[in-house]
Amino acid sequence: MPSMRQGMVVALIVLLHVGFFYALQAGLMRDASRFVQEELVARLIPPPPPEVKPEPPPPPPPPKKVVAPPPPPPPPRETVKPVETPPPPKAITLPPTPPEPPLPEPEPAPVVVAPPPPKPAPVVKAPPAPPQPAEPKIRSIGDAGIEYVRPPETTYPRISLRMRETGDLVLRLLVAEDGTVQKVLVQKSSGHPRLDNAAKDAAEKAVFRPYIENGHAVPVWVLVPFSFKLNS
Repeated sequence: MPSMRQGMVVALIVLLHVGFFYALQAGLMRDASRFVQEELVARLIPPPPPEVKPEPPPPPPPPKKVVAPPPPPPPPRETVKPVETPPPPKAITLPPTPPEPPLPEPEPAPVVVAPPPPKPAPVVKAPPAPPQPAEPKIRSIGDAGIEYVRPPETTYPRISLRMRETGDLVLRLLVAEDGTVQKVLVQKSSGHPRLDNAAKDAAEKAVFRPYIENGHAVPVWVLVPFSFKLNS
């Protein structure tokens, strides 16, 4: 029994050594193949070219100095030859001209006698203007020659009655030659336009006897009073 144990230990040690050597050999072979592959790949892929830095441009050449061309030489002066003046022409003497015959004296112009001025036309005097009619006289109702044929009939306005408007007024009537009333004016107002208009409407319908002066009927202004009062 002890011999079997020793044999097994020895066999185990031998297996371990064999495995170790095998593993070592396998690892070395793998590393060698990997090294060979990497070397082949490194050789197949060329290394990148080195970076070439661009050279700086050369400095610009210095500006050339422009040299102005020399001025052209002045043209040679021409010699001015003196101008020879020709001799003056010889004077030619002409024979004297005969005197001109005297001109005939002009005939005197005929004397024209101006006709006498025409006589002024006789002045025709314009006929005298007809005399302007005299302004009608102003009379009051009740004066001599002022009489009614149809006296005015006044009507109290209803609104004035309701408003209790009262007042006295005087109208001036222009009575024509036939006695009719031609114009009505307010000489003195009552203070109420409605009462004044009612009196004017009544006065326009009045008729007077013609006013006689020097045997003729003439127009005349007649002052007519009106009074509007309410019964208390």
